This record gives sequence, structure tokens and C-alpha cells, in this order.
Amino acid sequence: MAGTVLIGLVLGGCGPSPSPAQVPASSQPAQDDRPTASSHANAEPSGSQRTTDSAGQPDRCHTGQLAASLEPGQSQQAYRSATLVLRNTGRQACALYGYAGMQLYSGGDGRPVPTNVVRQPEPGPTLVTLSPGASASASLGWSATGNGRDEPGDGSPCEPAIGHAEITPPDERDPLYVPWFQDNSMAFICDDGRIQISAFHR
Repeated sequence: MAGTVLIGLVLGGCGPSPSPAQVPASSQPAQDDRPTASSHANAEPSGSQRTTDSAGQPDRCHTGQLAASLEPGQSQQAYRSATLVLRNTGRQACALYGYAGMQLYSGGDGRPVPTNVVRQPEPGPTLVTLSPGASASASLGWSATGNGRDEPGDGSPCEPAIGHAEITPPDERDPLYVPWFQDNSMAFICDDGRIQISAFHR
């Protein structure tokens, strides 16, 4: 009798192993659902956008950690120039890459006036890392003489005197508000609001 039981156990142990569907879920190896790195994480994006990698590269500068200001430049008889400065007011380093957006507003009634921002190729976009307190600059230039026809606003050959500008940092949506120059020689922008701008640089 004992021999019969032993033979039954041996034959039972030699039977087919259970299929994966018969194995309890608790014994299945866990799937790794962590996201994998993108295959284009280090690729150079088009336009002014630039992604950051995980090798210690600082994130791009966001509007909330920047302060904007304008500095007058050397002006010629029919041409005005200025420098747009963005300063990192945060506690962490950040990076700027590309051009700012801009919208001009009248100093009289505060209404938006036509603004034609023209990007200049020199200097072109380059990655600028700003440590806390550091600044980057963009060059501005515009005409101070009319184009021979009336422009929108008060019927003069130039736009109404500018009161302030909205400056949008590269790849951001929220603008910064910057007072414009009060000097009459700098307050007017002609040629349908055409203003040249360079990429940010040191």
C-alpha cells in the first residue's frame, strides 16, 4: 500500500508544469512602468525653443524669476537704439535661448499700438546660462523718421509716444511690463512700429 502511494506521488511530480496563465498574479514578475528617456531628448529643437537634459543643465528662465529693464543706446540722426536686459532674480540658475516677444503700448491712453518685431540674425540664438543676479541682453533698433504716409494713432508719420512695453521671455507666455523711455527723442517709433531685435547674449 505504501509503495502504491509513493508511485502516485512520483508520477504526479512528473506531470506538466502549470502554464503562465495558471500562476497566481502575485508570483508574476512586476512590470517596470517608469517612463523611459525620450530618443530626442538631446536633439536641438526648431525655432527658439531648447529642451534641457538631465545632466545638470539648468531649466529655462521663467517669467516669474526675471526682471526686465531698458537702457538707451547710441542714437544717430534717424535711428534709435537701446538694450533690453533680463536679470535672473531667482535663487537658481536658469537658461535663456532665443528672442523676446514684444508689444508696445501708447503712453496716452495705454492702448496697444502696431508693433512689428523683426528678428536679427546677428547675434543669433545661443544658450546663455544666468546664475542668480546675472543678466543677458538683446539689442533693439528702430527708425525715428516717418515713412512718408500716416500711421495708425494720432495721424502723425510715427506711432504715438510709447508708454510701456510688454516683454515676453523666450518660450514663455506671461509678459513682463517695462516702462518706455520718456525722452521725446526715444519715445516715438516710426515705420509702422518696426523694431529690430537680436537674440539674447552676454
